[in-house]
Amino acid sequence: MEDETSFLLKTTSIQKTTSTNVRNEKASTELRRAHFWFVPVMLLMYVAIGTGYYVIQQWVQRFIVIRSGMDTGNLTNTVGCDEQTNTSGYAAYSRVEQDTAQWEMYVSLATTVPAFFASTLIPSYSDSFGRKYLFILGITSTTLRFGLTAVCIYFQWDLIWIVVAACVDGMTGGFYTIISASMSFIADITPSGSKRLKAITMNDGLLMTCITLSGIGSGFFIQYEGFLLPMVSCCGLCAVAFFTAVCFLPETHMKHHRTKPKSALGTFKRMTHIYTNSAFKKRRSAYLILITAYFFQELVSTHRSSIEILYQLGRPFCWSAEKIGLFSAARHFTQGIAGMVLIVPLKSCMSDITLTIVSAIFCTGSFVLEAFAITDTVFYLVPVLATLAFLAVPLLKSLLSIMTPADTQGSLFASIVLVQSVCGVMADFLFTQVYSATVSFYNGAVFLLLAALSMVVVFLVLFHKITHKPEQEETIVILEKGSDTI
Repeated sequence: MEDETSFLLKTTSIQKTTSTNVRNEKASTELRRAHFWFVPVMLLMYVAIGTGYYVIQQWVQRFIVIRSGMDTGNLTNTVGCDEQTNTSGYAAYSRVEQDTAQWEMYVSLATTVPAFFASTLIPSYSDSFGRKYLFILGITSTTLRFGLTAVCIYFQWDLIWIVVAACVDGMTGGFYTIISASMSFIADITPSGSKRLKAITMNDGLLMTCITLSGIGSGFFIQYEGFLLPMVSCCGLCAVAFFTAVCFLPETHMKHHRTKPKSALGTFKRMTHIYTNSAFKKRRSAYLILITAYFFQELVSTHRSSIEILYQLGRPFCWSAEKIGLFSAARHFTQGIAGMVLIVPLKSCMSDITLTIVSAIFCTGSFVLEAFAITDTVFYLVPVLATLAFLAVPLLKSLLSIMTPADTQGSLFASIVLVQSVCGVMADFLFTQVYSATVSFYNGAVFLLLAALSMVVVFLVLFHKITHKPEQEETIVILEKGSDTI
């Protein structure tokens, strides 16, 4: 009887072990699929969004030039750049530059204002419904925006329709929804700590690399093919990304990890409770300091390319679309390479906090150099100084993610995306208005303001480094031991 009982126990144990091995093997297969299909989806979307951004920015000025009757059919130079300051031609050129700044502000606000409200709710629901729907929603709205924009370019409709297209995209969160999806997706498939930091940095580095490709491609595209074909190409890339996400991208937030859907107010409270809830009181100050630092870092980063394009189109540079694309490619390439290549050796030399401070200092220096650049040679030194400026963004996101339990990662990244959208609204209005107000006497003034705001990040992170207590890190480790991936 004992032998029979022993045999049954051994059989049951073998069955349980086999069942566990099957589940682990299935989870491992899903994890590999998640890594494999995530990259092409994000690659397609980043290239499409980057290219579309450059095309729309430069089409706005082109349309204003056409409407004002100053069009010469030459895409290589900015109309009016060669005029003397006391001529009527220069006055017309100044009006074109100011109108361009205003309309680009309207286009940006049409995206960021609706996205501000959408990003307070939509990303948080990924904790209840999974991550995949965020990708599909964001890709769909982006495709609609680019499609309507392509029609506007073809028929040369008024710029108000470009604004409408941007608003349609913003109503679902647009780019912010895609970013939130990618961050939550990465948090699901990577353990906390250095591996998650590397994954977040690699994702942001991929974004920078794709913007590099977009800058080069859009510049030559516009130069030799006009504006329509690049925008149609963006639609095609989005369509391929949509098909790939729907058919192949796996869900990473499993049902046993999901929370029950809440009302809009409940979702908003869940998104903010890590900053206000008493359960997090020992780390509340750390959360608030780091999210404030992230706010200022995003504020100076989110609208930088738009201001640079305005700066480069105007005097004394008067750059063509090709030169604008090459400069943007150079800056984003150096920052992307820094993120993907230098992060590992730099982390072996200094802590995440120290590296964040160094990155913010480099960012400040690049803005100061940009403010005083008056020749192409000096301007092309900006990407060199900005090499490490990019690292502060993924480092701050990683520091916040490591402090947060697995079941609230979606809410954390929703709050991060909310900060991004707030920065988008503020930056679009603030820096465009500063540029418009100062362009007539010193168009580099806006970069001095950006440098001052960037220094705020240095002081905040330095304050966190001084006041952060070692025992808080022990709590973080305990919280994260219970988290797992798919």
